Amino acid sequence: VGKVYALFGVTNIADAADTDKGGYPQLSNEAIVAADPQVIFLGDTKYGEQTPATVSARAGWSGIDAVKNGRIVNLDDDIEGNNKADALCWDGRGWRKTGV
Repeated sequence: VGKVYALFGVTNIADAADTDKGGYPQLSNEAIVAADPQVIFLGDTKYGEQTPATVSARAGWSGIDAVKNGRIVNLDDDIEGNNKADALCWDGRGWRKTGV
């Protein structure tokens, strides 16, 4: 997924934590807060019941740029792996879902 994001000039903060190259690195709350992402792609909205509100309420997350500026993008849980990145596009105003 990080490679697809890189095509748009976006850095995936999880890439550095993927030491075994399995594609599913675990990041601590502290690591995410310290990285201060500008956009959060939320991939567990259906089955994990996460929402921008639940993410915003996490300890320390209110100071994250993406949270402060409302840039939390819900992704469809039913779209597998790298296809999630394919379902997004940058339209000059922000990240938008394509037709999925």
